[in-house]
Amino acid sequence: MWIAKEDDSTGYDIISYDIDGYGQIKKKYIEVKTTEGKDKNIFFVSANEVDVFNKLKNQYYIYRVCNVKSK
Repeated sequence: MWIAKEDDSTGYDIISYDIDGYGQIKKKYIEVKTTEGKDKNIFFVSANEVDVFNKLKNQYYIYRVCNVKSK
């Protein structure tokens, strides 16, 4: 579910789901970071994203997409 499309103040972009080793469904909170350049370029993380990361711990993921404007 694309949360940031409706509310970009949540500290994550997407809620997804995964099954853990015990067969339990767990939520995944995903923040997507994009950069125009290669994977060595830095990217910004907001104070809110850090706060949400600290609250959600192992349910919080950062997905990185590089070279977003390349052909």
